[in-house]
Amino acid sequence: MKIDKENLFKEKLMKGINLFTGAGFSCLPNEKGQSLPTAQGLAQEISSKFPLPKSIKDDLAAACEIISKDSLQQFLRERFRVTSYNPAYDIINKINMRSLITTNIDNIIQNVIKNGNNYYLHSIIYYGDTKRGLSALPFIPLHGDIERESSYLYFGKFELANVDNNNRNLFEMMDSYLSKYPTLFWGYSFQDSGVLRTVSKLLETSPQDIWIQCLPNDKKTIDIFRAKNCNIIQADTNELLQWIKINISTPCNQENPMINMNILRPYLIPTLQEIPTKIIEDFYQKGETSWHPILTKQAAELSIINDIYDKSLQHKNIIILGNNFTGKTTALMQLALKIDAPNKLYLKDITKEEAIFILKHITKQAYVFFHSCTDDIETYKLFAKHPNIRTIGISKGYQFDICKHLLDDIELYIQEVGELSPRDAKTLFQTIPSFCKKEKQLVYKETPYEKFSMLEMISQNVRNVPTRERIKKLLIDIKNKNYRSFQAILLTTYLENHKSALSMDILFSFFNLTSYSEAKAIIEETQKLLNTYDIHVSAPTENQDFFIIRSKLFLRETMQLLQKDNILKQEFSKIINKFIKEVNQFKIYNYHIFRQKAYDSKFFYRIFGKHATSIYNFLYNYEKNPYILQQKALYLSLLENYDQAFVDIEKALQACPHNFSMLNSRAIIFFEANKDKVDPEALRQKTKAMDLLENCYINDKRKDYHAYKYAEFAVHLAKHQECHYLDKAIKWLEEIKEKALNRKKAEKLLEDLRYYQKFPD
Repeated sequence: MKIDKENLFKEKLMKGINLFTGAGFSCLPNEKGQSLPTAQGLAQEISSKFPLPKSIKDDLAAACEIISKDSLQQFLRERFRVTSYNPAYDIINKINMRSLITTNIDNIIQNVIKNGNNYYLHSIIYYGDTKRGLSALPFIPLHGDIERESSYLYFGKFELANVDNNNRNLFEMMDSYLSKYPTLFWGYSFQDSGVLRTVSKLLETSPQDIWIQCLPNDKKTIDIFRAKNCNIIQADTNELLQWIKINISTPCNQENPMINMNILRPYLIPTLQEIPTKIIEDFYQKGETSWHPILTKQAAELSIINDIYDKSLQHKNIIILGNNFTGKTTALMQLALKIDAPNKLYLKDITKEEAIFILKHITKQAYVFFHSCTDDIETYKLFAKHPNIRTIGISKGYQFDICKHLLDDIELYIQEVGELSPRDAKTLFQTIPSFCKKEKQLVYKETPYEKFSMLEMISQNVRNVPTRERIKKLLIDIKNKNYRSFQAILLTTYLENHKSALSMDILFSFFNLTSYSEAKAIIEETQKLLNTYDIHVSAPTENQDFFIIRSKLFLRETMQLLQKDNILKQEFSKIINKFIKEVNQFKIYNYHIFRQKAYDSKFFYRIFGKHATSIYNFLYNYEKNPYILQQKALYLSLLENYDQAFVDIEKALQACPHNFSMLNSRAIIFFEANKDKVDPEALRQKTKAMDLLENCYINDKRKDYHAYKYAEFAVHLAKHQECHYLDKAIKWLEEIKEKALNRKKAEKLLEDLRYYQKFPD
């Protein structure tokens, strides 16, 4: 075994290196002696499983072209998904990896990382970009991720020949990671044209060192890459693993030694010394929720804090529900500070893999305070089900409504926060600094027993709160002064409103920049202009590559303006269109959450009017996601283009035939297409829609979702003398009313239904 620049290689393995793996990496047998198949072995397996012409039985490339894509994908998932692997692979966890890139479709390396304690995988193709620290390992599966059913596996010879073109956005992200650190290529015979191009490109443009693992007898490959100035490792996979075992003895991450509290430190409640100082005006005038007013106890503690504290001693899991500006986040932070427990974590934007990683290091009883816990409900459930953990989370009511059926197996207490009581309004008013108050006395509703919303309270009692009129003037002023900054503000608004953030990578793509200094200049210009109006763009974490608008009131009012003011809406539509067309989806932070609402049919209808169809087509061609087709179908139904809407919802259902959300959308389109028609065929279609909704209600756990729509349609039919749906609609609303979050909606529908039940004519 020989390693070029062995001491330097050892240093890079300890200080940081990209690991790029190919088929030769996954060659070791598991403890039962089972190995993944070679090309010849796989050809024989495929021949025995599928009926193939004799002429191509031993030709893997030809066989992959003849077998249907769905059948081949299913076969590959079954054959390459491993449950056990050679324990020698665990040695990999000693390396300080900066990114993990692979052209393999097996899941050996994923299992290795999961079984270690050093990292959690952050899949770029699912979560988008990451702003996490050293424990997050960016994972780029260039040929598909076998552990995600929605990920296409590139395998056939002809697919692989063009994969870097078809999947160019992912290869672009790969280039970004490879340019930052040295890279170890492991397990390649370099028959893969995409990888060959990658190595050639790195050799031309990257100042980083490259090591290439080659088999000792592969003299041709060794000579080629040594001539290109690459460092060569002459060893097979097992030999290299054993060398690492002997030579890399320190923890992989010297800045983050494997001690529980150091691993969990990014998730602990910060101390006052660890956070920037903030002026209290930002809390009251801009709705900026940060740790500073909480830790200094300048934020008012409302009565609900002790109520929830008391409930937390009785209930293992609590979720606090409320709309925007009801004080949920402030309450969560105050509870995190106040609850007397030795081990407390505050989590936000946590992925499932990150959650599993955190749970490995929680060995004692702990409280977990979970911001926006229903953004990724499966991740929240990992903590809620853990026997050592008590959780307190916050969520918007409508988000909880959508996913509450997934929490049926969890002991859970729901606490709603809404309007302020007179007592809490008085407490809050007393903590507002005198120079921020509009009046010396609390301005309250006329009736002393009426309640205030937090937003009403702030707008009526705090001076210099960003109003819609003031923000409109500001945006138009910035548009005239500096159009580039205006675009950056609107782009940040779109991203942040959908749980993401502006990044330098996004700026590069959106503005077609060529240097970091240009991107930095845009941020500085924008900050300067906004600071003139005492509204700020700031970095949400220590990683200065991500930016948000710090004023939540500014964000809320701006988002409303951009959907209602015709001039601003026109600009907003151009920016969103350009963003979708120009920015690689893998660069979007928190992409799995962002895409849930960023392409919503009603939102696109408000922004683009009749001109969003081509955008949906572009999105679907970019990412074959049935959710995009569902939203496009609902959008087309809003345009009354029902023929195409039917085509798209049926295509979406082919991919997700048992998805009740899709079936609900199908029912809506059927009904809306025939809503105002009175002929027998239209009535049959409306009956079909009601039958679909009945099936959804009976078989899906999201009862509210289907009962409301069934009731709305029942009222419409009753207006046209079709009253036989009223009894069932009333029965279902009565069943869900007590547990429904939107009880006002349920009661209003019940009132309408009973009216037509009583007066059918």
